[in-house]
Amino acid sequence: MVEIKIEKMAYGGHGLGYYQGKVVFVPRSAPGDTVGIRVIKSKKSYDLAELIEVLSPSVYRTIPPCPYYSSCGGCQLQHILYTEQLKIKTRQVIESLERIGVYQEPPVQEMLSSPQPFGYRNKAAYHCTLTEGPGLIIGFVGWEKDKIIDIDHCLLQTPSSNQILRRLKSILQSFVRAYHQHSPHPSLFRYLVIRHSITTDDLMAILVLDRAEFRGKEDLIKSLEELKGPVTSLLFNINPRLDHSLLGPDYQYLWGERYLKEKIGGLTFLISPDAFFQVNTLQAETLLSLVRNYARLKRDEAMLDIYSGVGTIALSLARDSNEVYGVDISRTATLDAINNAQYNGLKNCSFRTGKAEKILLKLFARGIRPDLAILDPPRSGCHPQVIEGIKRMKINRLLYISCNPTTLARDLKLLRGAGYILESLQPIDMFPQTYHIESLACLTRA
Repeated sequence: MVEIKIEKMAYGGHGLGYYQGKVVFVPRSAPGDTVGIRVIKSKKSYDLAELIEVLSPSVYRTIPPCPYYSSCGGCQLQHILYTEQLKIKTRQVIESLERIGVYQEPPVQEMLSSPQPFGYRNKAAYHCTLTEGPGLIIGFVGWEKDKIIDIDHCLLQTPSSNQILRRLKSILQSFVRAYHQHSPHPSLFRYLVIRHSITTDDLMAILVLDRAEFRGKEDLIKSLEELKGPVTSLLFNINPRLDHSLLGPDYQYLWGERYLKEKIGGLTFLISPDAFFQVNTLQAETLLSLVRNYARLKRDEAMLDIYSGVGTIALSLARDSNEVYGVDISRTATLDAINNAQYNGLKNCSFRTGKAEKILLKLFARGIRPDLAILDPPRSGCHPQVIEGIKRMKINRLLYISCNPTTLARDLKLLRGAGYILESLQPIDMFPQTYHIESLACLTRA
């Protein structure tokens, strides 16, 4: 064991210190800690260590309220005061823009806190695996990535979601003990997904199975019927693939609607089981409000929503603009967006499915020149040709929504090279207790 001082938090949730001049990353440490560590992995430019003992705790340390926190990998920052979490994340955004984006004194605002630091998530995806004893455990991957941590509740989920988790877990464990505990095959159950709308109280549960037909299926369905009422939609999803994909292409609907209803921005959205939607509904409202304020749309202007998903942002801005174009690679999301436009009586919106960089070329060829573009890419950021397409269209205003400050900084550097000026960047704490960071960047064409 060696002793080091934790200087700051690195993006990813590890504390950062130095030993013999080399960077050391330490999970579950806090800035200001003096800790005893053991190096478990050594790379050329850094070491990864395990925390053995907190020798002198930081003033920012707090007792994690979650009983699973020491082993579960779902959260990384529960041991740090929430006010300090906000400051840490703000600094990480600034550092990313300075180091990767090569910005001097980037215009980053203070992180906007979440009104609910706990109980804010509207979606959970649990892993399922066979084991001795209960026969089936349901939970999250441990922070050491070597096993699934069995849990009965998650403090980031809503109370209703946790209640259904416990009831479903009891039913599934009884079923496994009766039919599948000694099966030569892998676990029938692969994942359990629970989605809960805090605005409509709809609750959708999805059991992800490795096969469509199995012994005891009718008995399982009969047992699950006791959840009717609190569970408004129950689905089986069939995913036989041996990769890490969560959902397969085929569904069996047991009861309820095929969509989850969520209200946000004065609109109602119908969300398919596999469609993306912001997991923090209250902060999504904050984000939409900021987007509308920064968009400054006029009734005769057109806007383009790249990576539009189920149309949350596009439809929220449709009432302020003349024409709205949405682009997403997911056919399911596009169909949801079209349905949502019709459901909310919005007739000035059109959505296309395909790779954003290719759709932009087609829109450009049609002579479409939006006044505003919204970018909300996945964690990997924008394809470079998307940025080229924006430059070619000479779009005057851009709003870039990011969940990864490193790819955001990279793309902002490319956009600066394409002639865009970063006016402001507002971080929003969409994911309290975790290292994830949401940001909204506002840019104008020089």
